[in-house]
Amino acid sequence: MAHEPAQHADQQFPDNTESGKHILIALVVASVIVFGARQLTDYLVRPAAPAVTARPAAAPTTADISAQDEQIAADARKARQAREQALMEEDRVLREKKKAEAMRARDEAVAASQAEDARREAAWQRFYTRPKKCDVAAPDDATRVDCSNQYIRAKERFDKLYADGKLH
Repeated sequence: MAHEPAQHADQQFPDNTESGKHILIALVVASVIVFGARQLTDYLVRPAAPAVTARPAAAPTTADISAQDEQIAADARKARQAREQALMEEDRVLREKKKAEAMRARDEAVAASQAEDARREAAWQRFYTRPKKCDVAAPDDATRVDCSNQYIRAKERFDKLYADGKLH
């Protein structure tokens, strides 16, 4: 029976040893899974690594970083200046277009006014006939006053009829 307690003691250790082995295997498997998942995530999330050159790159210095920052700032300034230049050019083109439209509208208004003036003058020429007594080279004062009064009355009558649309 002395042998029995030893068996009993051996039975306890193999269970603990088996459990310890299982735990150790589980930890190793979990570590491999976590490592693999991390590698896969890094591969999927990070951009492709640049091609490896024969000479290893030196770690960037503070001067390199400052130069890169200055370059980025310079590029940003150039981009901002290009945008501002484009906006100024767009504004200039828009102003020129508006100016051209205003000039075209003014020219059309002047042309319409000149055409109206020409129609009015033609209607006046058809309407008014100067009396023969007013054609004398040196009429006396009474004739000149009478001709002026006839002209003024004819002009007033013409203006009224033309404004009413009766003489076009």
